[in-house]
Amino acid sequence: MAMVRTVSNLLLVSCLLLLLSLSLRANSLEATVEEVYFKIGDNESWKQPTLVHQDWRKRSVNNLPADKGTYWARIHINITGSQNNHEAQQALYLSVLGAYEVYWNGYYLARNGVVGTQTESEVPGHIYKVVAIPNELWTHGSHIISLRISNFNSPKQLREKYFNVFVGPLDEVNREFYSANLLPLFILGALIIVGLYFLQVYLVTLKQASVIIFSVLCFTISLLLIAETWKIYFGYTYDWHYVRLVIIELLTLAIAVLLPTFFIFNFKMKFKLAWLTASGLVVLSSYFLSHGYDVKSANLLSASFLISILIVSAALINKKQGASLLLCALIAITVFSIIFPFSFHDKYFVPSFTLFIGFVLNSLTLQMKQTQVERDQATLTSAHLEIALLRKNIQPHFVLNTLTSIEQWIDESPKTAIKFIHALAAEFRVLNTISNEKQICLQQEIALCESHIEIMSYRKDKTFVLKAINIDPNQWIPPAIVHTLLENALSHNNYIECEVVFTLEQIKDPDKGITTLLLNSPIQRNRKPTQGTGTGFKYICARLKESYGDNWRFENEELNDTWIAKVTIPLKT
Repeated sequence: MAMVRTVSNLLLVSCLLLLLSLSLRANSLEATVEEVYFKIGDNESWKQPTLVHQDWRKRSVNNLPADKGTYWARIHINITGSQNNHEAQQALYLSVLGAYEVYWNGYYLARNGVVGTQTESEVPGHIYKVVAIPNELWTHGSHIISLRISNFNSPKQLREKYFNVFVGPLDEVNREFYSANLLPLFILGALIIVGLYFLQVYLVTLKQASVIIFSVLCFTISLLLIAETWKIYFGYTYDWHYVRLVIIELLTLAIAVLLPTFFIFNFKMKFKLAWLTASGLVVLSSYFLSHGYDVKSANLLSASFLISILIVSAALINKKQGASLLLCALIAITVFSIIFPFSFHDKYFVPSFTLFIGFVLNSLTLQMKQTQVERDQATLTSAHLEIALLRKNIQPHFVLNTLTSIEQWIDESPKTAIKFIHALAAEFRVLNTISNEKQICLQQEIALCESHIEIMSYRKDKTFVLKAINIDPNQWIPPAIVHTLLENALSHNNYIECEVVFTLEQIKDPDKGITTLLLNSPIQRNRKPTQGTGTGFKYICARLKESYGDNWRFENEELNDTWIAKVTIPLKT
């Protein structure tokens, strides 16, 4: 538990630091880009800064032409006096779906891949590139950045949707695109640790659906972080960009499905199938009705958050532990996603969702602590029941009366004394076998009962018989349940007849998944078993509670000089 709290604190601190870093990020680099022009075709003279753009298409800085082939892009930038810094190395950050060559006022700077005239001759460039600008070219005034681009390997879905240019000091460019991803990597490590921890918890101690779902959710978010940061730290050629976006989309879909599913199982919601169906339909509808990767991801997360809010609200109404805090966190993150629908996935998803995971982790930790307390209490109760079982059958007056009977038979009938000792040993042998078991098969229970009524037959000089009807010997029950009922009947009746028959009948109801044990005990001289006020009945109820929780029923009634004890439990063989 201490490790979980430590990781939770690390996640919260990381999230706050990441939010702070996002608020401090400079956006001044984009302001240097003034105009962007495109023209389909390939002409070496188009790199010259004096070229007139009358027949060129003007586009926004974030869009490429929809055409497939070779074309040129010309970017106008303006360097003001405050930006004219010759001491710092200046650079271009370029992210283009294509292979390209870069020119500064007609001066060749660099290339990325090999520009081709067809698919076979093109060598795809990397998805991003940082190009240093010589200090002598970085002067006050207007400048033209010319790009010769081919995009034969670009997918149709992305061809006109991906083009980014930043200009500024090289150190600042690197800091902008590398340092901003350090904390996500730190969070990635914490999420993997949390996922592994709860996977171990599920496999070893707590086999609850919510635990394994939370573990899978942490791993899925970790994979999403890896997919998001892969471009910065490892890179790839632009023809793989579509594959990466599809992976991110599918991981986002998985997160959108897992989140409400976790809440459904975590709060043990009634009508689970209905909740799962509704949440699945909402998320999948958002997925198939949305167009564009950023829009689809934003809509998926918003739909997931909204359905999660409904689930947690229902849990709060039902007074589920931890629902109020998680509801506040969900509302906050949903508002954030609505206010920043397009930048949420790129900038705010990691910090806000990490903060939310921290709240969930804290809630799960409290639940695990409560579960551990209940488990310890159950263990203690089980130990008390084992002791109660032994004490119930080795009471001082029982032992004293038994020894007195043996002493008398040794003088009068040694053979009877030996049979009695054998019967007593058989009962103790069975008790020793089952005393530390939570459940035994019905066959063992009947063997214990037969040993006990044989002992009582000798002691009371009667013939007691247990008649079993429709018994499934492989039915599992808590130990000494029927034995306690028999013992209670023998202790609270003064039987006159020479032969007394007890009947034990099992009635199965496969449709309801239950079985009922009926013990019929004759009543004589108006004496009958106590109706639940003695230690024997308390023992029965405690054993049933231990094995079945609230899924059992124990009833007693008198009918025609017969005391009927009825125990209804789940049907398990």
